[in-house]
Amino acid sequence: MAFAVEFIERRAGEILDRIVASDIRLGLHCFTRADTVSADIAAGMRRAGFVKVTMGVESGHQEVLDRIRKGSRLQDY
Repeated sequence: MAFAVEFIERRAGEILDRIVASDIRLGLHCFTRADTVSADIAAGMRRAGFVKVTMGVESGHQEVLDRIRKGSRLQDY
């Protein structure tokens, strides 16, 4: 998993750098997982013109996961 997160962060950084270099000014929005956005990526997103980032977070409470029928168990993490 660490490799995947490192790859995603490196690739996201490259894409953000290209957006900044292109000088395109758009109000960008994205959906992401909270565990895949580092402080560096968040700063890059701001520089690139992101105005809204919607993050998904997981509950740390098994009863909540069961109630929303997530299908995952805390002990698996």
